Amino acid sequence: MMFPPESTLRRATVEDLPGIRGLVFRAFLDPTQLRWQQFWVLEIDRRIIACGQLREFDGVQELGSLVVARDWRHRGIGTAMAKHLIEQATRSLYVDCLGKRLCLFYQRLGFVEMTDDDIPPQLHLRYGILGILKKVFRLPLFFMAYRSNQSSIDLVGANGRSPLQGFWYHSQSNYTTIPTDPLLLYLILKIIT
Repeated sequence: MMFPPESTLRRATVEDLPGIRGLVFRAFLDPTQLRWQQFWVLEIDRRIIACGQLREFDGVQELGSLVVARDWRHRGIGTAMAKHLIEQATRSLYVDCLGKRLCLFYQRLGFVEMTDDDIPPQLHLRYGILGILKKVFRLPLFFMAYRSNQSSIDLVGANGRSPLQGFWYHSQSNYTTIPTDPLLLYLILKIIT
């Protein structure tokens, strides 16, 4: 991994929450799903320079809130942090990402784009709301799955067949399940302002 030699990678503590929030707010990511217990942080001289979390859902995980401080970007830290989080995943891992550039980043790590039919039942409502926003506002939003075995692509969906066998799933942000969710309102306001 390409972490700076003077850095420390560790699980977050409650004392890290202000630093995590600062990185997430500056990156305009979802500020409502910050569970410090699910975060890993990279720090130098007691300053958090990168963070990311593995969100827990019913039988699946989602990689989210992956942020590198602006003055530490373009050094491989984001890639190294993403790889570390993938290694820590214990269940299927999902990602949703906004923008083709971010989609390409995840593709280089082994992720593939999913169709609506590929989304597992645990995330139907959550990703369904995002899908509506994607269509209404024409957002370049991608739902992706991490494949631990790149040799074949066997995408089968939640349409009665087994969901994405051999895949891990990964996510950049976590939107909750009801339209009155603060994150949904935050996203809509962010888009229209």
